[in-house]
Amino acid sequence: YLRPGGALEGLQRILRDGKTRYVGFICRGNDARHVRELIDTGSFHMINLVYNLLNPSAGGTPVPGLAPGADFGGVIDYAAARGVGVAVYNPLAGGLLTDTTLNGGGPHPLAGGRARESEAYQASVRRAQTLSFLSRPGRSIAQAAQRFILDNPGVTTVLGGFSGIEHLEEAVPASGAAPLSSEETARIAMVQRSNFGAW
Repeated sequence: YLRPGGALEGLQRILRDGKTRYVGFICRGNDARHVRELIDTGSFHMINLVYNLLNPSAGGTPVPGLAPGADFGGVIDYAAARGVGVAVYNPLAGGLLTDTTLNGGGPHPLAGGRARESEAYQASVRRAQTLSFLSRPGRSIAQAAQRFILDNPGVTTVLGGFSGIEHLEEAVPASGAAPLSSEETARIAMVQRSNFGAW
């Protein structure tokens, strides 16, 4: 990115020539030092990253036993402090944070991804189930998961991977819902610190 004639120079040329007004990049995890370095160039307007109930590391919450490549190193606050927008993708952790999955069903057929029979998938379901207290009458766990993300003031937008219109209809009310309660937030933090185990 930063070498002479590298990607950054190309992006700056595109901006200078008026071919776009904004540029950003995607964060993949375990790259917080490089993310900060790119943000510090002042050339970027947004970043995309994962931030959800199962991996809140981009918000500065350490999670024990994260898989290699999964730690986002608290870059949301860093970006926000420098005027860089944050677009969160994978808000439902690949469909794990849904009432259907918590109740033993699988992800939507269009969601793709994991083999339901694998031990890794089953371990992820068990981690998600430790957060099932967030699902209650009038609010699904998916809505609570969306609200968790929106409650972070450094987040600009949430990008949902909707597999059906019903997913969009479920997500929309989260934007106008009340923030999660302080009791829920404290319990989430406790679960994230103590119950997730090795990834």
